[in-house]
Amino acid sequence: MLAAGALETPRILKNSGIDGAGKGLTLDVFQATYGYTDDVGMKNEIILATYLEKLIDERELFAAPYMYVPFLIALHSEAKPQVHMSWFNIARTYVKGMRIGASKLLGMMTKIRDEPTGEVMSDGTIHKALTESDKAKLDEANEINKEILIAAGAKPKTIFRTDYESGHPACTAAIGRIVDRNQESEIRGLFVSDASAFPTPLGMPPILTIVALPKRLAKHLLTKE
Repeated sequence: MLAAGALETPRILKNSGIDGAGKGLTLDVFQATYGYTDDVGMKNEIILATYLEKLIDERELFAAPYMYVPFLIALHSEAKPQVHMSWFNIARTYVKGMRIGASKLLGMMTKIRDEPTGEVMSDGTIHKALTESDKAKLDEANEINKEILIAAGAKPKTIFRTDYESGHPACTAAIGRIVDRNQESEIRGLFVSDASAFPTPLGMPPILTIVALPKRLAKHLLTKE
């Protein structure tokens, strides 16, 4: 069984001769929206403890309360967040984060089911671009987040949004494309059982589905003649 994750599993499959592996990468892209209040905030509170089920059913948006540590809020609120930062820029961002005042800050984030436009290459390089549809969903999510924050007491003029982020790579060895319904690849006896096998993105935390896949596969293998 192969379960190296949605970024490493396709590399192994590609290097084993399965050329289609790695295509169709999704990331459950999300964006956070923040706003200041006069007297309450989310500092040190549990994030994603609740979510709006109605939005998942109606608009495929996973919206939930969310709060980064101040340094990361400052980092991701930059116009162009940097992956590799100099010590000077790290210090500058840290100081900026100290000025945020998270004790009076509320946050909402929303994940979307982004379209399968990405690809993991055999050398580990990742290519991913958001479609106009993805961006429109994120814009819609930001407006919903703003409404919620204002209703919760955030002052409209203080509201800001962060850059696009992601957290759940998936679909790079999808059921129905790279593996069959029993999660077996074209290499006989080689099964895939991680998020790479998702046929479509979830747009929400994937851990239960990741756990369910090997349980499902184990049941199949135990009953296989």
